[in-house]
Amino acid sequence: MRSRFIGVLGTCAAALLAVGCVPYETYNQTRQDLDKAKELNADLTKKYNQAMQKLLAMEKLGPADHSACNAKYAELQRELSSRQPVTPAFTADEVSSIKGGEEEPGGGIRLGEDLLFPEGLDTLKPEAFRSLDQVVNLIKTTYPDDKVIIEGHTDNQPLVKTRDRWKQNMNLGYNRAWAVFRYFLDHGVPESRMVVTSYSFNKPLDPEKVNSPEGRKQNRRVVIRRGGMRL
Repeated sequence: MRSRFIGVLGTCAAALLAVGCVPYETYNQTRQDLDKAKELNADLTKKYNQAMQKLLAMEKLGPADHSACNAKYAELQRELSSRQPVTPAFTADEVSSIKGGEEEPGGGIRLGEDLLFPEGLDTLKPEAFRSLDQVVNLIKTTYPDDKVIIEGHTDNQPLVKTRDRWKQNMNLGYNRAWAVFRYFLDHGVPESRMVVTSYSFNKPLDPEKVNSPEGRKQNRRVVIRRGGMRL
């Protein structure tokens, strides 16, 4: 009997040496992790099977079914488009009434770099004041309840002379828009009405001319837009 007991004990010892001696808590945690992994695998398998069933069902649709789906999709697209906010425009006459102003796509007032700023800087030229005063009068008297969006735009050339000051064109575009914002603020347009943003060189007037001297000159601009009625 004693020799049989020693044999069983030896067998158990060999098994422990083979798998390693671990505390019960570690063993139990490992078992729980394994069970969770099995559950996750089963859930993934279920979702995969459901997706495959939907795909197979769609493949069985006939031409009429596809037409109906496309018609419904088009209807939803139209509904979505009708709910998108539309940015109101200044009229052509209003744009032309601004000294040096040009019409921006979408109905904004475009004021070029030559009118507003010295090259590479964000300090307004004195000769720009008359044009900005006209814009201020327009938005205060004709559109007193509208938001005013001020956009800064640059060309696509990397900064060289003013790189230490601006780092990126995005900063130059924003600071120029900010200069116009400050002018409007000092002349009676409340901060609550205004939004300032920079597009850098990401919104050129003519993508085909971004690398030409003419195109770059046109792209260096500040644009003022109406932003719709205040909420």
